Amino acid sequence: MVAKGDLAYASGFESILVFDISEPLDPVLINRHEQKARMCCNSVIRGNLLYNAGSDYAPEGSAGVLSIFDITNPLHMREIGETPTLGRVSWNLALVKDLVYVVSDGTISAVEIANPEKPAVRSLCGPSGADMVYDAIEIIDFSA
Repeated sequence: MVAKGDLAYASGFESILVFDISEPLDPVLINRHEQKARMCCNSVIRGNLLYNAGSDYAPEGSAGVLSIFDITNPLHMREIGETPTLGRVSWNLALVKDLVYVVSDGTISAVEIANPEKPAVRSLCGPSGADMVYDAIEIIDFSA
């Protein structure tokens, strides 16, 4: 779950839920954005854009995906861009400038988001060679 102001966005199976949390002890569901045949994992918000790591389901198997949504109007959020990522499921993500680092199974995809309507995978790290699933990522800047 990720929050911005009085709104919280919860990712789940085939949907992203939007809650009004202006009354913290009494959250109210205000929107359920359907994502058919998709598992929505973790999200990050920057400005009026929500970036979501997830997976598309298909008969031949699942595939990782990064989706980008315009959340200017939380009652009518709309997907503006997406790109496949390496791996079966994209679990988590971190934003750094114009890149989103997406963790998928044993890999990390660096996705350029300078144009959010056309995200593009620019580099990959992995697979690790081990049977591992990475589910977290944090970017730390030591340059200062």
